[in-house]
Amino acid sequence: MVVMRLLAVFFLLLLASTGVMATHNRAGEITYRQISKSPPIYEFTIVTYTKSSSQANRPELELYYGDGTLDSVKRDTIIKLPDDMQRNEYTAVHTFGGSGVYTISVTDPNRNQGIVNITNSVNVVFYIETMLTISPFLGFNNTPILLNPPVDNANINQIFIHNPNAYDPDGDSLSYRLVNCKQDGGVDIPGYALPSQFPYDPVNNLVSLDAITGDFVWNSPKQTGEYNIAILIEEWRNGVRIGYVLRDMQIDVYPSSNIAPDIAPLPDFCVMAGDTIEFDVTATDPDSHSITLTGTGGPMQVDTLPADFPQPINAINTVSSTFRWVTGCAHIRNQFYEMVFKAEDQGSSKPPWPKLVDMETVLITVVGPPPTNLTAAPIGSSMELNWSPPSCGEATGYRIYRKTGCGTFVPDPCTPGVPASSGYVLVGETNGFLNTTFVDNNGGAGLVPGSNYSYVVVALYDNGTTPGIASEEACQKLKKDIPIITRVDVRSTDVSTGDIYLEWSKPSELDTITFPGPYKYLIYGSDGFFGANLQLLDSTLTLNDTSYIQSFLNTDQLPYSFRVDLYYDAPGNRTLLGSTQIASSVFLSIAAGDNRLQLSWEEHVPWGNPLYVVHKWNGTVFVPLDTVTTPTYVDNGLVNGASYCYKIEALGTYNAQGITSPLINFSEEECGSPIDTVPPCSPLLTITGDCDGASNTLSWTYPTTCEQEVLEYRIYFASSPDEPYSLIGSYPVNGPVDSTFIHGGLTAITGCYAVTALDSFQNESIKTPVCIDSTCTEYVLPNVFTPNGDSYNDYYIPFPYKFVERVDMKIYNRWGQLIFETEDPDIRWNGKIQSSGNPCTEGVYYYICKVYRHSLEGEMLHDTLKGYIQLIGQYKPASK
Repeated sequence: MVVMRLLAVFFLLLLASTGVMATHNRAGEITYRQISKSPPIYEFTIVTYTKSSSQANRPELELYYGDGTLDSVKRDTIIKLPDDMQRNEYTAVHTFGGSGVYTISVTDPNRNQGIVNITNSVNVVFYIETMLTISPFLGFNNTPILLNPPVDNANINQIFIHNPNAYDPDGDSLSYRLVNCKQDGGVDIPGYALPSQFPYDPVNNLVSLDAITGDFVWNSPKQTGEYNIAILIEEWRNGVRIGYVLRDMQIDVYPSSNIAPDIAPLPDFCVMAGDTIEFDVTATDPDSHSITLTGTGGPMQVDTLPADFPQPINAINTVSSTFRWVTGCAHIRNQFYEMVFKAEDQGSSKPPWPKLVDMETVLITVVGPPPTNLTAAPIGSSMELNWSPPSCGEATGYRIYRKTGCGTFVPDPCTPGVPASSGYVLVGETNGFLNTTFVDNNGGAGLVPGSNYSYVVVALYDNGTTPGIASEEACQKLKKDIPIITRVDVRSTDVSTGDIYLEWSKPSELDTITFPGPYKYLIYGSDGFFGANLQLLDSTLTLNDTSYIQSFLNTDQLPYSFRVDLYYDAPGNRTLLGSTQIASSVFLSIAAGDNRLQLSWEEHVPWGNPLYVVHKWNGTVFVPLDTVTTPTYVDNGLVNGASYCYKIEALGTYNAQGITSPLINFSEEECGSPIDTVPPCSPLLTITGDCDGASNTLSWTYPTTCEQEVLEYRIYFASSPDEPYSLIGSYPVNGPVDSTFIHGGLTAITGCYAVTALDSFQNESIKTPVCIDSTCTEYVLPNVFTPNGDSYNDYYIPFPYKFVERVDMKIYNRWGQLIFETEDPDIRWNGKIQSSGNPCTEGVYYYICKVYRHSLEGEMLHDTLKGYIQLIGQYKPASK
């Protein structure tokens, strides 16, 4: 049955090419809605706009599902429209076998005659498609609903505007872009051009499509006639494209004196769920014609509390209606809603009488309400937050944001969540509508005592994907009732006798009534940045004893970290009052390069280090070399083999009252010697394929701005980007030269190459692959053969070919019965029925041959050949 339908389409194409009246398609699209998830069942709707007077009436259309099957879909409805046009709707239900990406398409001969921007449109097939993604991780998905029809009128020398008015019932994001109109197989129509090319005018004849709103603007048509454009409406979920609808649209341009009506400009809206949006839409007509005002869009399509816009409203000269929408919690989503208002006049009073329109697009964002009653309470080095849930029970969780200091952040409904410009950073999340408590302990490291912290909380909606409006700020100060480390300063560098100076700020808000003293500090130290092996080093005797020197350390090779604990140390009652956060020394590392040294350093401290001073040994003392804001520095212009020594001065701050700023801490002293470890630059490679010679010619040049010491070139090859590279050639050179290399004897003009340069230090440049994926496959089939046993032309074989991996050849008789199939590129059909071995009768046979070639991605379909084979002179055994 599938083959018979393919044959039917083939014969229709033949009829179209012979001039039979089979040309009628003006516009259309395919949409779908999901009925079931397991098994995956979808309902597809095909809408076409056709020429009413055409003899090519289509009670059925072939719908290809992209899974190897197709259906003959019967027409459900016909609606007769003005201007020799009718709207046709076809509906089908299909069950898919499983997950995958499917391209659903309709091919129908042909387009209507006389389309200006499609050459010989009467002989060009009409094609539309839609992409469907089925995945167990995706959930239910439907295409957007296109609320405005794909046919419209324009007037010469007037701005034309159209909007498909796509509404996605799932709340997915939509984007719009112009693509070329397609023909059979989904390929671009040769010679297709946008309407603005007739005539070409870079200033006064322009088209544009707003990728966000879908507004198509043509400013302004200069030539009358019918034009077709294709709009790809892409559907996105969590940043991933999950589908699209290809709409093919027709615009009729008239030379009328009529002037389009005008809708007064309207703003976009951002509202909190529960608020009411209400505004008037007013249109006027400069010709004082009767105007019809309508509105369509997502707010009127929602199931709960849809918007109200009385329509259609008709009036002469001026028309007005009021849009009103009482928003609710069910309307919260990440994607805006779109309303498109359309004013259409009655047309000109004399031929031609095109009805002209104006459209105005309004974007409405409905944002979730904020949590309320946010409070912050200090607990040691943590902050406990509590808040009340928002007024919408659809919230599924919360995000908590913090900044240092008391802020002045004002939430904005048009910017839900917390923008980075506010200075707030995300510090945690909770799940569940009633989970309204959070303890911020800075990821376990603790907050800085004595500092002010501000917080805001954002509720999450739409399964946790959509932030609402941020809460009001809550600002609170942590008591400075524990010590705070301020210095971990390397005083001397040695592998065994190094010293580090440790200093801390004493607490200033101790509870001296409960714990009147005495007090004691216990000092702990460890090698490494994070205090993984802290050991007790010493203790101090008084609260004011706030410094310590740790000696006999390997500061040359290791960083060290420290913690100080404060104890109430009364006889028989030792109580821990609090601990500092762990702080490490600054540790410097040096990597050698060609005439340069790369300095990098690391430290893990509870304060910030916004500035670093790089110090360099001048032979007598260390002197400042440069000041940087990041923990890296490159010292250039050095002598290879010479020794250079450095140390880093970190300038830090807590940004808290009562703590000295800046905090000055030095790294150890570190020395290094530059050596040439820098490879040469990669040559600039180009590849030219030779199909006849079965070879690739590599040509390369060496960048003139790079090091000129090149002693050898090496050539590498891989059959695909994922395969390992093998060395296929090398030769010495004396300095950089332009060179070539021929890679011959190939079975496919496909592969990836890299050419590297080698210097005298055996430094090899990186491989910069350049791939070639030639489509020079040539595969031609004859249309006649004579299996008569005379040793000439007894087998059906292709003409000489190259670079064909395999074929999928199927040959049918005139009743659509498969009589022969093979994957052998040589085919070698002997004119017999494959299943029985019986000779075929003389006559015409139909074939479909898919040709596969080698490509960078592996085997790839190169072409699909369709045609006829004339079998002549079938062999007959001699009679006895």
